[in-house]
Amino acid sequence: MLKAVLKNFGSLVNTKKTVKSPAKKLVNPWEPKPLREKPSQVNVYSPSKILEFDESGSLLVYSYQPTFMKTMGRFLGRLTTTIGSFFLLAKNPWPFNQEPLCLPVFLFYGVYSLWRNWAILAHQSITIHEVKLNRDGIHIDIGYLSWLGRRSKKYFYTMPINFLTPPIKYEDSIRLKDDLFPTEVSYFEIPDDAKNKPWVKYYQEERHRLYIPKDYEFMDKELMVQIMKGKFINTTNK
Repeated sequence: MLKAVLKNFGSLVNTKKTVKSPAKKLVNPWEPKPLREKPSQVNVYSPSKILEFDESGSLLVYSYQPTFMKTMGRFLGRLTTTIGSFFLLAKNPWPFNQEPLCLPVFLFYGVYSLWRNWAILAHQSITIHEVKLNRDGIHIDIGYLSWLGRRSKKYFYTMPINFLTPPIKYEDSIRLKDDLFPTEVSYFEIPDDAKNKPWVKYYQEERHRLYIPKDYEFMDKELMVQIMKGKFINTTNK
């Protein structure tokens, strides 16, 4: 009887229909993804006023005059703490030699201050102090500070305005941080506690940026906003 039961059970198993699961497609992580299309339209802005160019065919749009305290003052202040930290680390005078944790603290703060010194010099080298619009409305003359925070003619460059086009934002794009340069003239209200920190302007990609000081001497806000958007300027006054 046991053999009959096993025979019937085997026949049921054989007659049961088996459903095959669809084969899973293997994803190759090294396969290049198709590039996302970029907008190809040319943006031209027509100012609401008549533009007057000088004899050299340029128009001042932005000007910033750095001072010693604004540039080298911050660097020297941080440099003093760096030298002091490494001095205490090397000498370890009394009463610091009574506490074993003082040496690691001096080392950490000395390395951190050294990194901050390098960051100050790097930020100053990508800080602009002057922007001039050329008569063709396509190019600008832009002046950067030196790494010591001083104005110099050798750090002037001529570039097309669309070079400053902001990075294209997608749904999965990383949100840009810092105090971004205003995108409208009505956004130029600067709190008193934020004047010491410059605006940050990102262009082309998130890793490309420049700094624009808020305590400027002169700025044509209408033109500056449009230039920082990467828009060409209609200079025909029509």
